Amino acid sequence: MSMKSNSKVCFFLPSLNMGGAERVTINLFNELNHRGDAVDLIVLNGDGPLRTLIQFENKLIVVPANSLLKGFFKLSHFFKKNNYLVFSVMTQPSILILLIKFFSVKRLRVIVIEHSSFLNWSKIYGRFKFFAYKLLINRLYRKALSIVTVSEGMVSDFKSIIKKNHVETFCIYNPIDFNEIIKKSKQALDQYQHIESQEYKKLVFIGRLSKEKNIDLALDALKIRKLKEDYKLYIIGTGEQEYHLKEKVAELGLSERVYFLGFQDNPYKYLKYADGLVLSSSVEGFPSVLVEALVLGVPIVATDCRTGPSEIITNCKVGELVPINDREALADAISKVLYLHKYSKSDLQLHAEQFSIDRSIASYINLIKKYKS
Repeated sequence: MSMKSNSKVCFFLPSLNMGGAERVTINLFNELNHRGDAVDLIVLNGDGPLRTLIQFENKLIVVPANSLLKGFFKLSHFFKKNNYLVFSVMTQPSILILLIKFFSVKRLRVIVIEHSSFLNWSKIYGRFKFFAYKLLINRLYRKALSIVTVSEGMVSDFKSIIKKNHVETFCIYNPIDFNEIIKKSKQALDQYQHIESQEYKKLVFIGRLSKEKNIDLALDALKIRKLKEDYKLYIIGTGEQEYHLKEKVAELGLSERVYFLGFQDNPYKYLKYADGLVLSSSVEGFPSVLVEALVLGVPIVATDCRTGPSEIITNCKVGELVPINDREALADAISKVLYLHKYSKSDLQLHAEQFSIDRSIASYINLIKKYKS
């Protein structure tokens, strides 16, 4: 029997900490197993808030290491003993897995899943780190079987770096489980029940509280006087900028209008009460939260990042798309969504259907069959 037919399939994530890519990967892992495709999830750290979302604990494998560097040796040993087709998720973990293939486990077969265009990194991390990663991607990604991006706009970005190395590169949108979102949205609230109030407008942000999410911009926009003041912003998520953002809210005098709900394993039971969802990011790959809002009939406001939002907000019937770092434009868009436009819930939900879970899962199943059989 061939090496291929003996192999297993896994997704690799460093941890189960809060993040859009991590949540999407767990959803994908769960759904593939539900449909009868035996898939493992390998992590370096098994602790984290997203562990509660894992529905197949017996398929979770922890290879303990407290850093990617230490993970190199632990994972090299693991993959020497176990033959896997590996879906590595995000840039740094993918570089690690491909280094293992290059130096240690030549037979390792790797498919890279990218959730963000690295061409945005120079704005966030600086030119040195940008060029370092550009070099590593150029040298290592040619060793992957395929590169999967989560938005069409990212395909050309990675092809421009891989260049003459003919690695199959294509888009598979994030799998969005409409039925699960609707089911979870019906759960009763056990805290922050005031979001149910009809006395004011509710704007919601869901995501990691990190620099690239640029939540400062949303706060600055809310402070602009021309925006009516009968609103509240509910921020769902945690991250390294949480303390900074709470300080800024106090400095702007928004403490009575902005609520930090922290990590919520079910954000949908809050999202369904929103009059709008805001995403003010500098960088995105494919922001699933925009589609999730549409599934619940909530209109959306987003900044026009290099990739992602423009593939979702394709007309004004679903929301507003504004330039990055333009607080005036963002304030105008929020005002339109909350006060001026009337949106059809059925139109919003119909627009979301192009991103259904069945399309994405079918693409992943075909990819597994192609390289596993």
